Amino acid sequence: MTGRVERQEWRWVLIVALLVVGIAALPYLLSWLITPVGKVYTGLLVNPFDGHSYLAKMRQGAAGQWLFRLPFTSEPQRGAFVYEYYLFLGHVSALSGLPLIVTYHIARSLTGLFLLVVIYRFVAEFIAEVNQRRITFLIVALSSGLGWIVAASGTVGVDLWVPEANTFYSIFVNPHFPVAEALMLLTFLAVAAPLNIAGDFRPDRRAFASRREALRLLLSSGSSLALAFVQPFALLVVYSVLGAFLVCRSLRQHRWFSADWARAIIAGLVSTPLIGLENLPSRLLHELTLSHADKLPGYERDLAQATESIRLCTALREARAAELVAAFEKQSNRSRVAT
Repeated sequence: MTGRVERQEWRWVLIVALLVVGIAALPYLLSWLITPVGKVYTGLLVNPFDGHSYLAKMRQGAAGQWLFRLPFTSEPQRGAFVYEYYLFLGHVSALSGLPLIVTYHIARSLTGLFLLVVIYRFVAEFIAEVNQRRITFLIVALSSGLGWIVAASGTVGVDLWVPEANTFYSIFVNPHFPVAEALMLLTFLAVAAPLNIAGDFRPDRRAFASRREALRLLLSSGSSLALAFVQPFALLVVYSVLGAFLVCRSLRQHRWFSADWARAIIAGLVSTPLIGLENLPSRLLHELTLSHADKLPGYERDLAQATESIRLCTALREARAAELVAAFEKQSNRSRVAT
């Protein structure tokens, strides 16, 4: 029976999921163990530029911040409701007393475990036979693409440099990719399951008052809200695909008033305010000015910061050069007197 997972199945899933997460942790552990004396291992292996920025955001959270601020700008900032997931992890690190990098990897492992469990439940929605479920689960959990075939020629495929392109790479790299992918699948399941048949059409209003329906509504709204908290632009993908799926199913059944439509609409409305707070690019198009660097998205923000740094250096050179030279000369004279 599709959609139903027995307790014995879950035991197998948890064992395999723990093994996969453990395999993903081995390279980090090995790198730490072979670190030469006098050297410091940062705890990162893939894309350290982004990784260190995540740790920097966690450091702000550990310092008690709930609003993100750019440290590399001279402009006053109110703080922005972005990167809340990593600010939250910083608070967790401060409360637990664990180093930031340890909290980072614990979160990466736990969210990886969460993703694998959700994947199996999603697979069970379409496959009834247990062995076929397990094979499909292993393929999804461990497979990549065919980029390794052409890697020797110098061509790097998407599967080798885009972590979110496959499951294992997502679990290996950082904490927010696996939790975002899990929440996307969980939102689909909570809103529209069963996914492989006609659907849950209940025009009777009493259906919405049932405990099961209330739990599904709570789960769909909670997963959607959490996704807006972790990776808000993923909601655009989720509700675009989910909307198309529900339209196709409604057209097939010639019925539009259903519990799954209600869950989708309510969950979408619940997460909409948080999307606004997260400053999505559509909102930022009206704020792309160099005088508001703390509100700009990635590349534009970097350009604004670089421009601001150039302006600052120019101002120092033109207006403060004489004062800087005088200060250095004064300090030099003091050193000579002392000797």
